[in-house]
Amino acid sequence: MVEPWTWRKSSLSDVKPDTCVEVAWTDSLVLVRDSQYPQGPVLRFRPAGWQAFIGHIAAAPAPAGSTPGRG
Repeated sequence: MVEPWTWRKSSLSDVKPDTCVEVAWTDSLVLVRDSQYPQGPVLRFRPAGWQAFIGHIAAAPAPAGSTPGRG
């Protein structure tokens, strides 16, 4: 199956290649998948839900021992 959208890999893919995601945008959805398992499940967000999700992630404290901005 050929997908009509383009997947973009996380900018942190080179830093933590084992924890990467890819994101694609359609007219009405934001799609997210595991870059190491692209044939696996895809999360689907409406744009408002995606913005809320990203806002929550940005506001959350960094995990102990992580580098800020690097998860």
